[in-house]
Amino acid sequence: MELSLLRRLTLVRRMRLSRHGRNSTTSELQLALTDPRSLPASRLIQLQKLPEELHLVWVSGCVPQGGYCGENEDMTEAGAPHRDWDDSYAGPPPPWDIGRPQPALVRLAEAGTLTGALLDVGCGTGEHTILAARYGARALGVDVSARAIDFARRKAAERGVDASFQVLDVLRLDTQGGTFDTLVDSGLFHVFDDASRGRYVTAAHAALRPGGHLHLMCFSDRQPGDWGPRRVSEDELRAAFGAGWRVDSLDPDRFEINPDLGINTAEAWLADIVRLPPGDSPTSKSGPNQNRALSSPRLTFAPRQR
Repeated sequence: MELSLLRRLTLVRRMRLSRHGRNSTTSELQLALTDPRSLPASRLIQLQKLPEELHLVWVSGCVPQGGYCGENEDMTEAGAPHRDWDDSYAGPPPPWDIGRPQPALVRLAEAGTLTGALLDVGCGTGEHTILAARYGARALGVDVSARAIDFARRKAAERGVDASFQVLDVLRLDTQGGTFDTLVDSGLFHVFDDASRGRYVTAAHAALRPGGHLHLMCFSDRQPGDWGPRRVSEDELRAAFGAGWRVDSLDPDRFEINPDLGINTAEAWLADIVRLPPGDSPTSKSGPNQNRALSSPRLTFAPRQR
């Protein structure tokens, strides 16, 4: 895909540089955005001719399909700055931050599935955490970006919604001690490389009570092209959630996105995945679990507004 330099520099604000591409060329692209007069005109022309996919990726996490995607290995501890993810919220909204919940998640809320003690992983600016809270869930959103969490807190306060938010590396959920009835993941799973994907599944298993549901929405391999985040196949999803899980449903759906690339939707998977009790097989059905209480010494909800 060929882009004019002006268009390319506009998109830089909504993208991040891939780890393997942090070289002199990508530094020059950053410089072209912040101080273009410092570069010779001939070099600006050369940068314009570079294939976009060699140096730019969506902040949602990926180089073109088949490339390396491991940035989340370096996610920070809670409370520490994480520049790559924070930068994506510094300018115009990134592609996934559409200012409203995804329609697929609205359907889940209306069906009564976003309930109990709920954790929204990779919550961004909080749309799905707020959605769940409005439908009665005791909702907590976590994200590695402190800037996104600030936006989410302000948004909840402005809308008068009782939802909590916390800066946290999702890959370390298994060290936090929280147990939730429901997990929501809209657009996080697909940012991880293979190694980090395993850590994510382990962390999610630790955060869910037995019988709890993970509602996961991710990019699908049915989406044509190689822009945007890593594509995920049905087989990959089922393989990731094998032992200790049961995939109750896995259906094609669509993400709504900001139309910066000339489209406003993208192919997705929507999965309902159950965390099994110890000893249960993926083909068995778990009975109702009466233990709906949240036990969370370090993942904490803010006091309710009076």
